[in-house]
Amino acid sequence: MAEKEVVEASALTKMIVQARERGKSFIQIAEDYEITPEKAYADYMAFMESENEVNEYEYRLLQLRRLERLIDKCYELVEVGSVDHMKLTLSVIKEISALLGLHKEKAQQIVQVIDQRQVVLVTNYVQAVSDTLKAQVLRTVTAKKAREQLETEWDRWVAEASAEPLKEIEQDKVKV
Repeated sequence: MAEKEVVEASALTKMIVQARERGKSFIQIAEDYEITPEKAYADYMAFMESENEVNEYEYRLLQLRRLERLIDKCYELVEVGSVDHMKLTLSVIKEISALLGLHKEKAQQIVQVIDQRQVVLVTNYVQAVSDTLKAQVLRTVTAKKAREQLETEWDRWVAEASAEPLKEIEQDKVKV
C-alpha cells in the first residue's frame, strides 16, 4: 500500500492562498507576484486539492479569516475617527455574526415552534395512553359500581395526574 506523499506548499503558493483569503482575484495576485493568472489559479487549486475536500466548516473558517482581516484593516482607521470605516466595520461584524449563526432571534423562534409542537405531541401521547389504559382497566373490572366510578372519575384523575408535568412543560423547566 503506497502512502500518500506529503508535499510542503511553496512560499509562493502560501502567499497566493493568503491573497485569496483576503479576497484578491487571480489577476491581482498575478500582478502582485509577477506570475500569470493561470499560474496563480493552478497553484491555488493544487493547494486546495492537497488539503482534501473543503467542507462547510472549513469554508466558514476561511470566510471568517477573511472578514477578520478586513476588520483589522478598517479598525486602524476607525480609531482615528473615520465614519465610513466605522460603518464598514459594523457591517463586517454583522456578516461575521450571520456566518456564525449568531442571530438568536431566529433561533429562538425555531425553538419556540419546536416547543409548541412538542407540547402538542406530549398532550396527544398522554391522551392516547389514558384512553388505552382506561379501556384495559374497564375490561378487567367487572364490578358495576367500580366500573361506573372509573368511567365518571377517570378524566378528573388523569387531569390531576398530568397537571404538574404539563405546567413544567409550559414553563420550559422539567425536574429531572
